[in-house]
Amino acid sequence: MHRGNPLPEAIVCANDTMAITLCDIMMRNGYRVPGDVMISGYDWSVEGRKHTPSITTVRSRFKEIGSIACRVLDEKTSGREVEDRILLPDELVLGESCGCKAAQIYPDYSHAAYLPKTEKLSEVYPRELMHHVIMLEKHINESNQFDEWRNSLKIFIQQINPEEFYFCTNRNFVRDVFEKGAMAQEEMDMEEQLAYSEQASVALAFKNGEFVEKNDFESRYAFDELFAESEEPKLYIFSPMHYLERNFGYVIFVNSDFPMSNVLYVNWLIVMGNSIENIRRQSMLRKAMERLDDMYIHDSLTGAYNRFGMERFYAEVK
Repeated sequence: MHRGNPLPEAIVCANDTMAITLCDIMMRNGYRVPGDVMISGYDWSVEGRKHTPSITTVRSRFKEIGSIACRVLDEKTSGREVEDRILLPDELVLGESCGCKAAQIYPDYSHAAYLPKTEKLSEVYPRELMHHVIMLEKHINESNQFDEWRNSLKIFIQQINPEEFYFCTNRNFVRDVFEKGAMAQEEMDMEEQLAYSEQASVALAFKNGEFVEKNDFESRYAFDELFAESEEPKLYIFSPMHYLERNFGYVIFVNSDFPMSNVLYVNWLIVMGNSIENIRRQSMLRKAMERLDDMYIHDSLTGAYNRFGMERFYAEVK
């Protein structure tokens, strides 16, 4: 598309996930599916059936494949001869992405397959949301500084666009978590690690489609926005941000579907807490190395450069 090359008449994808992604990207760039290009997938997935346009695909017999695989293993372990290759018939399922009419879909499986697109299945997470979570995990795991972590979170929040979002921390969060030395942090007992400061800070605040600055507030009030007047009731979902017993703060989603995604949300919380802990440990390691380097080039009694420090200093001057 970026090179301006002519489009093919049709694109046959290896699975429905590829077909869905391709449809979304092409339509986002102004192309029509199937008007400008026809697209098909494979797997007969629920996401493909609920997509707009619905994906023309192939119904695989996953249950039959599993059943036959078990039978083959049983026969093989019993010493009986089995076929080297077993082929099962697949079925073409015509959707909208190839320009076919929905009425042409095979009626044999209508009892479970062709649900209204507005109907939501609790066990199926939106494909786009899953993609955003995966990309966030990739970016935060590549972060070496808290600012990089925070910027990655900002991108994710913009993508899922909750009505409101807040990440609240202890008042001196950056100093106490990322700037304190390893010895001081490791000497903290469990109660100190779990405690909140009397004043809480808002490290990130998102409201009405944009990021805003918020003042510190008293921790005992949980969150100052709770006491703001509102014409409509709001659902606040509080979740701790932590790594084991080490408390980093908490996040608040307001009127958002994301925390209701259950397993996906729990996994998101675990990943976020783990990534902060990873940055904390990297920060302590860097400070320890800096401390060792300082001891290497300075005399411990006078603080002046020792022989190694003089060699380095004059080498840099030269």
